[in-house]
Amino acid sequence: MYRKVIKLVASLLVLAKAQMAIAQEQIVLEPLANWELERRADECLLRRSFGSSEHSVTLELRRHDPWNGGFEVAVTSDDLSMQTTPFTAAWMPGGVEAQIDLPFVEIDAQGRRWSLFAHGLWDGAPVRLRGKELKRYVEENRTAVFQRQIETFVIDGLFEQTLILRTGPMQWAQPQLTECIVAVLADRGIAAEDMTSGRHRATLNNASRLAMQLLWFLPREITSRKKRILVSFFLFLDEKGEPVTCRLSMLPRFADLERRGCDLIMSQARFTFASGVAA
Repeated sequence: MYRKVIKLVASLLVLAKAQMAIAQEQIVLEPLANWELERRADECLLRRSFGSSEHSVTLELRRHDPWNGGFEVAVTSDDLSMQTTPFTAAWMPGGVEAQIDLPFVEIDAQGRRWSLFAHGLWDGAPVRLRGKELKRYVEENRTAVFQRQIETFVIDGLFEQTLILRTGPMQWAQPQLTECIVAVLADRGIAAEDMTSGRHRATLNNASRLAMQLLWFLPREITSRKKRILVSFFLFLDEKGEPVTCRLSMLPRFADLERRGCDLIMSQARFTFASGVAA
């Protein structure tokens, strides 16, 4: 009898110590304000602050590519030190885990350090589905169900402790970003239906030659990788098919690659519109 009581007490102590260790390895932050939507000249973003009595974090979801269903996640903190090693991020429960093996830090005009990485409000379930099950998932719009059930955004490895942000449901976020980016396109005279039609009004005539030249600008971080990586640029064209803006739309956003690549594209890219098609 006594031996069982002693074992039970010992087990409870071990459990308590384990829970304390987990608590010390995690930082759970509550929202400090509502989400804010900001529309800029060439992008839209949602911003929200999270915090506790000890820590504060700002989370932004930035969308500048109208044809990408995801966004760039930006995270900054005034008191938590960022690591430079690979980390992961996922919307929980059940979201796709983004594996960021090339961390990228951007410093804004105020000197704040932002960690930027690509992600989206993607459910992890479709990865495991095939055939009829996957078709049924799409038909029943279970992605929306997943987004309504989101409780937290978990970032593991970016800071010394796992960061857990209590975001709550997120099914409204992508529609708001889409509506905002449609307005950005409208300001540039681009029809909203172009976002989903898949039509390409303009054709890049010298794509192969530009691609070969761009290879010389790739940094060692890209050329030394065993995994493939998509290098992409995002452009706006005027009514004559001339590029008017250019940005490197991949992450990490290598500054030298963006500068040299955009200089090349802006000066040498040759676009034409299909016969009978307006800009």
